[in-house]
Amino acid sequence: MKELIDNFCKKNGVIHETTVPYMPEQNTIVERAIAVAFEMVRCMLHSAGMDLRYWGEAFLYAVYI
Repeated sequence: MKELIDNFCKKNGVIHETTVPYMPEQNTIVERAIAVAFEMVRCMLHSAGMDLRYWGEAFLYAVYI
């Protein structure tokens, strides 16, 4: 399975980095990225005056940009 993932990453130009399990110190980058995405969603929905039912679509767009 690891070979499959490594080949997929190389083929698509993805740098695959792992972290040590149960080490919250290494989760700060991911947690911050998620917080930024949620903040973008809230801002997009509020500024557009859109209903919260569009939260999923706004999240996908926020992650895309």
